[in-house]
Amino acid sequence: MNIYFFVFFLFITATITLTFALRSWQKGVSRTIYFSLLLGSLSTGTFSYAMELWGGEETSKFFWLMIKYAGFVLTAVFWLLFTLHFTERRQWLRLPYYVTMAIIPAITFLMLLTTSQTGWMFKNIRLWEQTYLIFDYGPYFWVHTLYMYTMFGLGFSFLYVWFRQKQPLNTLQWIGLVSGISIPFFTNLIVVFRLPFLAPIDLTPLGMALGIWLIGWVLFGVNFSGVNPIARETLIESLKDGVIVLDTHRMITDANPAARHLLAAPGSLIGQPLETAISDPIVLPTLDIADTYPHQEITLPNPGGEPRVLDLRASPLVDKTQLLRGWLLLLRDITEQKKLQNEIKKQSLRNAALAEIELAINQPHELAGVLRKIVDTTYELLPAAGGATILMWDDEARSFEHADSTLPAEDLNHLLLRARQGRGSASWIVANRQPKIVPDTHYDPFGDSSLMVANSILAYAGFPLVANGKIVGVLYANDTQPRAYLEDDLRFLQTLANRAAMAIYRVQQFSQVQQQAITDHLTGILNRRQLFNLGELEFRRARRFNRPLCAILLDIDHFKMINDTYGHAKGDQVLKNLAQFLKLQLREFDILARYGGEEFVIILPGADFANARNIAHRLRKGVEDRTMINGSVSITISLGVAELTEATPDFQALINQADMAMYEAKRAGRNRVAWLE
Repeated sequence: MNIYFFVFFLFITATITLTFALRSWQKGVSRTIYFSLLLGSLSTGTFSYAMELWGGEETSKFFWLMIKYAGFVLTAVFWLLFTLHFTERRQWLRLPYYVTMAIIPAITFLMLLTTSQTGWMFKNIRLWEQTYLIFDYGPYFWVHTLYMYTMFGLGFSFLYVWFRQKQPLNTLQWIGLVSGISIPFFTNLIVVFRLPFLAPIDLTPLGMALGIWLIGWVLFGVNFSGVNPIARETLIESLKDGVIVLDTHRMITDANPAARHLLAAPGSLIGQPLETAISDPIVLPTLDIADTYPHQEITLPNPGGEPRVLDLRASPLVDKTQLLRGWLLLLRDITEQKKLQNEIKKQSLRNAALAEIELAINQPHELAGVLRKIVDTTYELLPAAGGATILMWDDEARSFEHADSTLPAEDLNHLLLRARQGRGSASWIVANRQPKIVPDTHYDPFGDSSLMVANSILAYAGFPLVANGKIVGVLYANDTQPRAYLEDDLRFLQTLANRAAMAIYRVQQFSQVQQQAITDHLTGILNRRQLFNLGELEFRRARRFNRPLCAILLDIDHFKMINDTYGHAKGDQVLKNLAQFLKLQLREFDILARYGGEEFVIILPGADFANARNIAHRLRKGVEDRTMINGSVSITISLGVAELTEATPDFQALINQADMAMYEAKRAGRNRVAWLE
């Protein structure tokens, strides 16, 4: 064998392996980190063997020999750690087991350092043909060899069991997996037992490299039920929606933490029949590959609380040959939405009992229109010749926020100011949740005499507006004469106050639902759906009037490390604080939306490409120079900038250009702005 060709091949193998190791490390996922350590140690051993053959002096060759064996013993350790993590045996990934696995490698390192004196690892070390370093095996060498075979054998057995239970492989993939284990084993046997046709060449580095490449192809080149293992860990595991994967026998092969939480599973769902995880009387969907799958609502018992309502959608998982491989179930907790819907339905039934007042109060869908209707109805239907007033109470701010009245605007503002200062009867009504009936304002301890005189108010009745136990405001009916309010008048006013409160509450909930439909629940900015609604409008407007339009897509660098280091609560706070920072840096008519995960999109109407790039640079610098949580968490962002041109067919294409530019920034080292030329 040409030694120089073989050395060159070893260098190439080490370089390729190291490249794969670095790429795996950059993904930042625990599975790929273990795999990158495995590749890194293998690359070290392969490179060391190349240097051993390349070196000239015996001392140099012996140094690289020690490095080679140190790299290979670490390869065995990282192989087992990787397979333990990949096959979800993470209970073994703890410090006591790390220490146990490190005992033999530590002894191996010691034996390598002292073998020239003790001969425990190698003895009779000598040069052959001025190129090859040959030696006899010491007694500890066989302990080292047994440890290597044991570690690789355990890892393979874990993978075999895992694939048999969770995801069957096709014939080609099984050949790849078995070959990936067999090739390193047999090449090492050739070396250990010194078969004459290759002595003294050591094929172990090449065998290990080829074997691990094959195993990597099987593990990371296959989509398990349509979900890649890396994507599953980074995305599926962090979803708040439940995800369940079924095989063709309706057995659960995978489930994320959200699914286990939603189904209140005490342990792992994997391996259970679907009917066991979702008990009766739940109606399971008909999972026929030819059907379409609308949303289905299922109700789960909740001991000690209200039943939980889940939205379930099932869809088939097929491979490239259209062979059914299983089903994907998506679960979302819609208990709160259902409660809101039920509450609205309940209020609608109550409104039907007062049909005329319903028509008078609840037709408008804007709060201002409802308040106007309430005031007008109070003034028209009750003996309230002095007019009517409604003050809106914000329970969170503990203050009166706005009002409507038949009073002049100046007097209404004065009344609202007094209420905010805690003066007047409105604060008393809110605090006590009781009506305040004043038949004669001359004897009213809360009254403002100048206001009463100016508007000829000599009597009034104030009622709290209470809906679902929450104060939403105060309703006043004023009279120009002192009077003793009849019981029937007060009863009717109470009924009207109740209906008015419900009308206000319904409008608030309606507005809240509308806002939720266009707003990201975590950050409070626009969601992806509303981004495309507004973005399409801006795109058409820019096309029609030939105006510039630019988009910026930005992503937080290494956001998963923030979640892993500080927890998801801190991660959520970083997203919220970043959204608020970006919002403060933009113009009122700029569009800011959360695109998904840790990605945000900014649409800049009227901004040319140079201006958009300057804005992106300013945002990047601003984020870099500040901390997101009380000085404890700093982040950087990568931004991609795109410009609307004649070649841009639609708004989606503009976003795609910004997305590609953002990934250019990522590839260039992160914490930078990039654009496509």
